Order: sequence, then C-alpha cells, then structure tokens
Amino acid sequence: MTVGHYLTEAVKQMGDFPEDWLNDLRRKGQLHVERTGLPTAKIEEWKYTPLKFLNGANYAPDVHHGHTIGEKQLPADLFSDSLVRAVVCNGLFRRDLMRGRETMPKGVSLTSLSRMINEYPGFVAKYLGKTGMTETQIMLALNSQYMTDGYVLHIAKGTVVEQPIEILFYGEGDKVHKPSEAPMFHPRHLIVMEEGAQVTIIEHHTGKDSYVANHGYEIFLGKGSTCHHYRYQNESASAAHIATTNLILQSDVS
Repeated sequence: MTVGHYLTEAVKQMGDFPEDWLNDLRRKGQLHVERTGLPTAKIEEWKYTPLKFLNGANYAPDVHHGHTIGEKQLPADLFSDSLVRAVVCNGLFRRDLMRGRETMPKGVSLTSLSRMINEYPGFVAKYLGKTGMTETQIMLALNSQYMTDGYVLHIAKGTVVEQPIEILFYGEGDKVHKPSEAPMFHPRHLIVMEEGAQVTIIEHHTGKDSYVANHGYEIFLGKGSTCHHYRYQNESASAAHIATTNLILQSDVS
C-alpha cells in the first residue's frame, strides 16, 4: 500500500476543505502569469536564465504521451539497489512502473498527485499552493495553472527510511530544434515530513528530443526532521528544465 492507514487517519482529522480550492489555485496562477508575464533579465534572479524561447510556446500540459512510454525505453543503468523506485514520464506518475511498492516501509507514502487529489483532497489542500507565486516565482504560477500530476511523498512522525527513495523523471518530446515548438509539462511535487522523520531522495532527470519540463516543489519539514534531496540532470541538449523549490521549515530542522 502506498497510502497507508496512518495517512487516512491524518486526513480525517483535517476536517472540511473548500470544494473549489483546486480551481481557485489554477485561476490564481493564471491571473499571476497574465499580470506579470514571463521573467526577464531585468529581474535579478533571472538575469542569467533567459526564457525568451518560451514566447509563443504551447503551455498546455503534455502528459498523454507519458502513458505510452514503456519500461524498455527507460535507462536501466541509473538505478542502484534502492528500496523504492518511482517513475514519472512527461510529468505523469507511472504507478505501473513503480518498484518496491509492496515492501514500502511502514510510515511512508509515495503516490501520484492526481490520485491524492481524487482520494485525499483534504490532505493536498492543506499543502498545495501554500508557498511561492511571487513576482520572481512566475514559473511556479505557470505550473499551478497547468499542473496535472507529479509525486506526493509523506513520511510519518519518527519514521527513519534507511535506504534512498529513487525517482526517475523521463521526458520524451518531439524531434524539433526549438523548445517553443516542443511539448511542455508541469509536474508538481509535495514532500511532507513529520516531526523526527528522515529520508534521502535521489532524483534522476533524463530524456530525449525536445521538451520543456517546468517542475514545482513544495517541501514541508517538521521539527527535527532530516531530508537529503538530490537531483541529477542528464537531459537532452534540446530540452529545457525549469524547477522552483520552496520549503517550509519548523524549528530544529536539518
């Protein structure tokens, strides 16, 4: 089980949530993008990251192709003997390609954002969209507008995950030379760690041909928790990778 009893009980205690919260978040992201526009070199944080290639690009999420990618297309040599391996293809969490689901340690939940929204909306509503979307984080606003999937990792109070959790992000686009003509996807990821939890997350980002991946991360670390989060990129030379990471930390966090 990737969504355990402990998480079900936690969700029950959260109470009601706004019925239209997700659409409100999408509209907030859309309005922010329309009002601010894409970041330019005039903004200090984006001075050396030009995004002109996105002008006129197709911002609509392209995750449908993610359903058609088979395991034989994935680079098998990237993985170690990790306890858990998850796969995200073109922004789509592929439950059928996940390994280690049956031996998931007690107190660990790893599943798709789309599933969590459908089955545990109260849990997602508590965390999703609680950080970012400032003037300098316009790409997170764009992500909020178009996100459809990603991964949600929840580590229960006091749970120590001894072996790394590995996640492979595989992108496959079109054989074009301009990123603005390539498919674009906007995966959104939540990492929620309760008090005293410990985990190591290793992400591998790879793919082929032209695509634009615009990731959004929201990480919540409880008191005394420890999260080692590594991201390795070895993507196509004609692909573009953008990621916005925000954290909310309680005291005594490393």
